[in-house]
This record gives sequence, structure tokens and C-alpha cells, in this order.
Amino acid sequence: MMTNKADYIKSSFDSNNLKVKIKYKKLLSIHLQSNNPENFLGFIKSIETRVNNVDHIEVIVKIDDNDIPMNKLLEDLQKKSIIDIKYISTPLLGGFSDLWRSMNDMLLVCEKDTYFVWNMNDEMRIPIDNWDELLKKYVGLFPDNLFRLRTSCFRNKNYSDEWECCFSPETSAITTKKWIDICGDWNPTLGPDSFNQLVAYYFSYHDRFNKNKDVRDIVINDFSFEGEGASIGLNKKQKMIRMAETIKPWFKLLSHQILTEASRRSQKIKAHIYIEKNFSNNKFPKPIIVDSSKSIKVFHPISKKCLVNFNYRISKPKVLIKNIIRSFDYFTYAGGGKDFRPHGKLIKKIYLYLYFLILKNKLFKIYYYFRKQSIVYNKIIRNPNYYFFLVLIFEIKKNIYVLFKLPFFVFEIPLFIYHDLLLQVKNINRNFMVEEKIIVNFLPKSHLNKKKFIITDCTHFLNRLNINKLYNIINKTEISLLNYEYFTHYLKIVMISKFYNIVIDDVFNCCEIYIAQFPELEKIFLNEFDYHLELIMKIDFYIKKEFDYNLRSFLN
Repeated sequence: MMTNKADYIKSSFDSNNLKVKIKYKKLLSIHLQSNNPENFLGFIKSIETRVNNVDHIEVIVKIDDNDIPMNKLLEDLQKKSIIDIKYISTPLLGGFSDLWRSMNDMLLVCEKDTYFVWNMNDEMRIPIDNWDELLKKYVGLFPDNLFRLRTSCFRNKNYSDEWECCFSPETSAITTKKWIDICGDWNPTLGPDSFNQLVAYYFSYHDRFNKNKDVRDIVINDFSFEGEGASIGLNKKQKMIRMAETIKPWFKLLSHQILTEASRRSQKIKAHIYIEKNFSNNKFPKPIIVDSSKSIKVFHPISKKCLVNFNYRISKPKVLIKNIIRSFDYFTYAGGGKDFRPHGKLIKKIYLYLYFLILKNKLFKIYYYFRKQSIVYNKIIRNPNYYFFLVLIFEIKKNIYVLFKLPFFVFEIPLFIYHDLLLQVKNINRNFMVEEKIIVNFLPKSHLNKKKFIITDCTHFLNRLNINKLYNIINKTEISLLNYEYFTHYLKIVMISKFYNIVIDDVFNCCEIYIAQFPELEKIFLNEFDYHLELIMKIDFYIKKEFDYNLRSFLN
């Protein structure tokens, strides 16, 4: 009897159809963030003792550049551990809701020839001996190597709504690197698990009326975890603050623009599956994938005929209306369920919506004020005594500034709706819409010359630097710089090298990491690089000597 759906799928393939055995340098690349030396050390030791072949596993961890204990630990572990450990030490600007950018940082330094990638946390443990051998049996589960293995506590969930994908995603999906490479990065906004669950959701959604549709989200039951979950160990106040931090990013995640991007990626994966299925044995060049504004099209390389069209359009009015309606009952639709349903009582609905607005705008003083008044009021009901009335009046007078703000605060109800409407009407183009550059003669010009880039902690930091201020300081030294533009390029190369632990002498060999984040750096690497390297080294020496690479004082 087959315990996994994956076993059935694998048995359905004729092994003779697979031309060669799949080869890879790394079976698995694990990506995580950590600021806890004890937890991370336990995580590494667990892998060292539990896996059969440590050479097939790499661990990439993102730490903060000013976290001295973690930096020292990683330097030591790189020398002593039998596991291949890489670390990125970049500034974190923001809080919990900004952690998503570091996932893209880690993807840039991931071993290219890796079969699976896995997002974990430093509290997770796999209490299974030789679990890497279990993972090996899923290599080549599909001939095109495009699939995800569902392993979390939500592994058996069937998703019927975009919001459901966000509050209970597959938190620990083991994904083929080829899948992530086609997508372009881990994620363009909050939550690598939530966003990639949206990609998987739309992969199925667009083909929902096809009884023979592809299923690439595969449930496996071989893996069990310890320490699975988010917000573990947080008290009530900490959970409230974290919830407040994620409300605005939540609505960004569920905006029409991001949902369209998830839908686009799902259809791009389908296009690759189509080509692998129908043209893998063809002697002619493979078809060309073209990303139009509404669909992914596959063109024949010779006849230039459109072979198949994968539409990824999503209704903008439908998304907007759904988000507005659900914002009035946010705690129900964001995963609270029946525990947060007001049971038809209007006053309860108003109370929950006001609480939502308080968290959204981080107006904690107002929350604590009304919480205090609620306690006083309950005391009055239980023990009618004029002293408690005096206490209530005193508290109101003491916090009169809060009550003064209240009318403006309540006015945000229409403002909140207006703001969302404005964003949708203007369709503001953010830096997370990634399209593939394709040079084909018969394509319209609108599809040409589009650069591919990745948003990371590194790009976020460097884009916020007051480079002009730093340029004026350095230009007064003996370095004698060229123009401002070249200095900007050199500075980015220096700081990226520092963040990613790349030796300056080896910059050219890692040029893809630099260009992926800042496409304009391409001209540095392609034009007389030896000349540029000399100036880069001068900038590096000065930044290290004068600032120890710490440029936070130059942030705008």
C-alpha cells in the first residue's frame, strides 16, 4: 500500500523514459534567518547527526550585520562544521514584516546545481535518522522537476480562497530549485510561504475545470517536525505588536498587483511544463516563452506560431471589493474564524473594526486607554460607588489628548477605503514585477529590454543610502574619484561584497549576484573590469578604514 500520493505519481512514470539519472551537487539547500546562537547551533548539530550524507546538504543563514554573537558563531562554524554553511550579514531595516527580503539574499548565494530548496527556522528539528535518504526518493518525481513537497501541519489542506493561502500556508514546502528559478526569486513581498502558496493556488485555480489537470503540490508523510510554527514563545503584548506590523503588508500581499504576480508565476511554470512534456525529445530549438501583459504565451521557434496561451489575468474590481468588505471583518477572514465572529451583534462588529484600525495604525495608546476604562467600568457595574466615577473622570481628563484624536481616527474608515481605491486606480508600479528579457525579432518592442532584478535586504539598504553625502566626504580625500555615477556603482559593489562575504579579488567571478540586484552594474563587469577593480579596492579600503563598513549614519 502506498502511503504517499507521491509514491503513486512516481510509479506511474515509466523509468525508461528518463534518459539519464539526475545529477546534482547539492540535494538540498536550507534557507533560514537567525538571531539566536543557541538555537542555530542546535539546528546545525541536529543536521550533522541526523543526515546520512552531509556533502549533499548546505545551510544558508541570514543574520544582521551588527549581531556580533551570531557573526562570531558563523565564522567559527564555517571552519569547524562538517556541513557546508554560508551566511549573509546584511542590515535589517524594519521588523518582522520585513524578513521576506532576506530570502532573496540567500537565493543569490545558493549552490546553482541544487535540486531542492527549503525554508526553515532555527527552532525546527527533524527527529528522523537519515532523513536525507527519504528525500532522495522524491528526486525526479516528475520528469520536468517542477513540483513542491508539502510537509507542514497544513499539508492536507485544500485551498479555496486567496486569504486562506495567506493565514495557513504550507509553511515548510520542500520546493525544487528549478521551480524557484522560473519564478525569479523566493518572493516579492511579505511571506515566502504565503506568497508561494498563492503561486501553487493559482497553478490549480486557472485549470480548475479540467479533470485531468496537473497537480504539483504533493503531500508527503515521511517528515515530522519539532518546533514548527511562528510566534512561538511570544506573550500577548508581543503577539499584538507583531499582528500590528503585518496588517499593512498583509493587504499588500493580497493586492491585485501581487496576486497577479503570483498568478503570472504559476502560468509561467505551466508553460515550462508544457515545453518539457511536448518538446523534450525534439531536435529543433525549444519554443520561446513570452510574457505579455495578460498571459504567458509559448511560440514555436521556427514558424513563430503561438502554440498555447496561459492566461493569468485576475479581476481587479473583484479583488478590490473583496479586500474592502473583508477589512471590516478582518479578524474573521484573516484566520480568526468563529473565535472572532461577532455573532451578528453590530456593537461587536464596530468594536472589532476599531481594534483593527488601532493595530493597523499602531495606535497602542488608544488601545491601552480604552482597556483601562473598560476595567474601571466593570468595577463600577459590580460595585456602584461614587469613588469609581471620580476615578473615571480623572482618567478621562488625564488622557484628554487621546480623546481629541479619536474623531480623526474614526474618520480613517472612509480614508482606508479611499486609499485602497487610489492604489488600484493608479496601479502604482513597484519594483517587484519581474518580467523576462526575450530578444526575438517578431515580438513587440514593449516586451524587449526588460531587466530582471531581485529585491533583497541588500538592495533595500543601498537604495536608502545618502550616496551624495558619502561621495562628498570621500572626494575630499586622496582617492581622486571619477564621476558620481561610477562612485555609486563602486560603492554598491563594495557593500555587496561585505554583506555576502565575497573577497574583492573574487568579485568578477560572482558578478551574477551583483547584476541580479542592480542591473546597471553590468557595464562595470563588461567594460575594462581590471581598471574598475583598482578603484573599487580603493573605495573598499577607505570604507573599511573610516567606517568599518557601517554606513547606517548615511541613511536617508
